[in-house]
Amino acid sequence: MSDLTNAVCFTCGLVIESPPRLSRLTNGQVCPACRERVLAELPPALPNRPSEAASTSESRLPSAGEHPSEDAEPESGPPGWNSAS
Repeated sequence: MSDLTNAVCFTCGLVIESPPRLSRLTNGQVCPACRERVLAELPPALPNRPSEAASTSESRLPSAGEHPSEDAEPESGPPGWNSAS
């Protein structure tokens, strides 16, 4: 937002500063548009680790060479449905 010179918030009418700050409306409440700008500039609260998320979802799937055990209970379905066919 450093390229914004004299840019004005449509909601509160105050100049948008860099870094963004919380501006107040005439009634004393925080401007919702300025609040969203401040929140957009903050780093995420929790780290994003896509490699861990992918590994946990993949760990539930059987590998290519595995077959479900013969002792496992058959899948249930609607009447007349046959899992073997």
